[in-house]
Amino acid sequence: MKRRIIIICAGLLMALPIVAQEFRMGALAGVNLNVPSDLESGIGFRVGVKVELALPTVANGFYTESGLALSSIPWKTEKLYNPKTDVTAQDKATPYYLNIPLHVGYKWNCGQNAKFFINAGPYLNVGLFGKIKNTTMDTNHKELQSVSLNYFSYLGNDSRVDWGIGFGTGFELARHYQMSVGYEWGMRDIMPSQSYNYRNRTFTFQLAYMF
Repeated sequence: MKRRIIIICAGLLMALPIVAQEFRMGALAGVNLNVPSDLESGIGFRVGVKVELALPTVANGFYTESGLALSSIPWKTEKLYNPKTDVTAQDKATPYYLNIPLHVGYKWNCGQNAKFFINAGPYLNVGLFGKIKNTTMDTNHKELQSVSLNYFSYLGNDSRVDWGIGFGTGFELARHYQMSVGYEWGMRDIMPSQSYNYRNRTFTFQLAYMF
């Protein structure tokens, strides 16, 4: 038994340099453009870390990508006029999620220090915090009253989890610098109790530095 343990440990130690060469970690920052179904769009941001693991055993160029990012995905409703009260109301929300993608991709060499890449796969958003603001206005669109509430307390804990499919494409320069655009297609109706159908539809623009 001891001999087997020693052989296994020795094998793992020998494999570490290979894994280290194929594993990379980096920092990312970007912009979100959320265009949800049945609601108006909003602009947010994302910051976090990402990891890549090359898959040379599959084929040169294949890799997997994941990470953790703080992501704001804002939205707002249309301005709705109530003739009975003679006021207009609108909701504006800015929820913040922990974004966790799990993508598979491929990289093509397109120059001595440049690569073009694509990736796709599922993602998970876990709600952290946020605010939703209800504003009422008169006929001249002058603010009458504004009420701000905790986003996830107001909508319920069911709204904390979102999942879907993500796609991305971009360029990598000098092995360290990445610029990409992507799209996250939410598959879950986050607010089924509301009169509108809310599924995230988020375009992303992202910069990353890989160490």
